[in-house]
Amino acid sequence: MADISVFTVVRIFHSVWRGLAFIVKKPYVAFRYVQSLKWWGLCWDFSGFLGMFAEGNGPVYITCLQGFGTNKSKLPIHKISGYIESDITGFRLPLTMEGMAPEETNGVPAKCRFFIQALFRDPTSPREGIEEEKFLQTWSDFTFVFIADGRQQKYRFGRREVIGCINEFSRPLKRLPTPTITRRRPKEF
Repeated sequence: MADISVFTVVRIFHSVWRGLAFIVKKPYVAFRYVQSLKWWGLCWDFSGFLGMFAEGNGPVYITCLQGFGTNKSKLPIHKISGYIESDITGFRLPLTMEGMAPEETNGVPAKCRFFIQALFRDPTSPREGIEEEKFLQTWSDFTFVFIADGRQQKYRFGRREVIGCINEFSRPLKRLPTPTITRRRPKEF
């Protein structure tokens, strides 16, 4: 058996401990990372899975579900479709791939990485997207469904995961300084 120094053992233990601490602190991020490392079939990367914007300290608007898919197999996928469904209201929104309806594409070639999204719209709002409060009432719990050559893949985005994604986006916005009135410098002669 090879000699392993105490230093090496301590480094390995420290790396494992840091990894476990990260998983406990942000399990949804860790799951997304592991999900993106899968090497078989269709794999998904949903890190930062909600598209959002805000102006200054104003309300946050959620515009879309977004992510990357990768066909890691050696075979193309010919027939594809998909949607997201609110687990609260049952409302469905279609997925787009590279800005097109999946039915309009020629499928997904082998080893291909592609962008998917589903757009959130509020017909009563003059802005693009749905305001955070209204979004959480209708879309805080939803399921992603992707059908590839008759095989269905599902993943549920729970309330905790959705709120975590919104909070990650909002955190820097809350640190913006508020404007204040300052005194002019006196003119020097």
